[in-house]
Formats: sequence, C-alpha cells, structure tokens
Amino acid sequence: MSPSVSAVVTAYNAERHLGETLTAILEQTRPPDEVIVVDDGSTDGTSDVLRELGSAVRTIRQPNGGHANALNRGCRAARGDYLAKCDADDVWAPDKLARQLAALDADPGIDIAFGAVWIFGLEESRWDVPGGSYGVLDREPFARALFDANLICPSSTLLRRSLYERLGPFVEHLPAEDYDYWLRALAAGARFHYDPRILVRYRRHDAQITANLLAVRRAALEVRQTHPDLVGDRAHADAVLARELRAIGRMLVDEGEPRAARRAFRASLRRRATPAALAWTVLLAAPTAQRRRLIDLSLALRRRVAAGGEAPSG
Repeated sequence: MSPSVSAVVTAYNAERHLGETLTAILEQTRPPDEVIVVDDGSTDGTSDVLRELGSAVRTIRQPNGGHANALNRGCRAARGDYLAKCDADDVWAPDKLARQLAALDADPGIDIAFGAVWIFGLEESRWDVPGGSYGVLDREPFARALFDANLICPSSTLLRRSLYERLGPFVEHLPAEDYDYWLRALAAGARFHYDPRILVRYRRHDAQITANLLAVRRAALEVRQTHPDLVGDRAHADAVLARELRAIGRMLVDEGEPRAARRAFRASLRRRATPAALAWTVLLAAPTAQRRRLIDLSLALRRRVAAGGEAPSG
C-alpha cells in the first residue's frame, strides 16, 4: 500500500502566489492525502485565498512566529507517513508526488526524496545535484557535495515523518533551517534519493530572504560551522569555510563595512591561508583615505581583467 503524504505549506503574506501553489498541489496526478497550510500571521489577503479553497485544505492560523516555527507547527499537525514541504510561492510539477512515491515503492528505505528544480522570476536557472548522480545517493560523496553547497530545494522534498520525529524540529533560530536539517539528517544516517527531473518551479522574487546574498552566505556559514566533521575531512571543511568567509568579506567591502570585512578575512586566514585573504586583511588595515584608494584601484583592476583587458601599467 502506498504511504500517505501530508503536504505542508507555510504562508506569510502570500496572497499573490498562494493560489497557484495550492492548485498545483491539489491537482497532482497522485494528490496528497491532506494539505496543511500554516498561515503565519498574514496581514494581506492570504486568508481570503484559503477561504475560497474551503475544505480542500486544512488551515492553521497563528501569530507570526517565522518560517521555521510555522513549518514545525505544520509538521507536528501532519498525519501522513511522509511530509511534503512546499513554500507558498513555489509550484510543483503535476507528477511530483507520483514520481517520488514510485521511488519509495522501489526502495521503502528512502528517508528523504528530492529533485531538480527550475528557478524562475528574477532569474532563470537550474538547481540540481552536479555530476550526474541520481537515485539513492552514496553518503560520502553526497555529504561532501552538500557541505560545499546547499543542493536541496525544500519545496522538492518528501521527508519521512518518523525521521522528523527522531531528529526533532527544524531549528527556529537559524535563518537556513532547511540546510541545517539536511546536514543533521545525513549525520544521523538518513538515506537520500535524488530525481534529476524537474519536480518544482522555484520562484525568485524581491521579497525573499534569498534576495539578500550577504544574509544567505552568513546563514550557510553558520550552519556549516555547526557541522565541521560531517565530511570526515577537516582540511576540506576548513577550505570550504575559508572560501565562504572570503566571499562574505568581499561583500562587506562592497557594503562599506571595512571592519567587519577585515574580521571575515582574518577568520578565513585562520581556516586556510590564501593570498587573496592575506592581501585584503593587509589592505583593510591601512589608514582610511589610503584604504579607499587601494580598494578602488583593486576593484578597477578586477573589472579590467574581467572585461578581458590588461591591467594599467605604472
């Protein structure tokens, strides 16, 4: 018998896209056994959208507690064997659940199924697992790849509810609570299945936290720093953390925060010494006027090289 599925949708001021999201869920070729929407204190017309759907969805309303809090509320209320998360602005492919349940039928030991995603809206691109891997993923190479980058779109996931109960809730104080959860699941021995076909269209728009790239980098760094032993290779973990700290440092330079940038570059050096991190650390220690001229020169040189020109002489 096919396992039961609870679709869990978190919504905060989601009036604009929620109808399209829920229609795609309700019209699956293999519909979920229940659809739970947690309205996290919306102040727009989200409640009107939900009212129009009537008994097709089970609505839980609460004061605004944040995305992870609303997600945990929905997961606790779910009755299905598996939890299928979907953000209120993403759109499932018509046979998303059917494909994943077919994988579970072939291998009932799968704990988390996820798939490739098409990003649309502000940009158009594909979000997937590089390297041609698919099916049940080998733990060691997948752990290394997942530590390097968050490869899993939450709206594509199908999560065994008993695993959720064993691992505990999504950590509500982390801005990248989903990334943390996948790493926690790997550390606990969970088996991941990847479908390289497009299962979800992920909408990119200005209102998302992911529109703030500096916040995204900082959140991912915080998560990685809590799982440094996951890949079993401390040198590799340090190299990844150093890379992220350098990227954050560069963003802070652009944001006009030289002291915070220097702290990031110094932290990068402690993880792994690189010429770039050392150069920026020294540059940011210069007096303010001199530092500004050097930064402007450095950025001009980078733009010239990126454009295919030559660095100015002298």
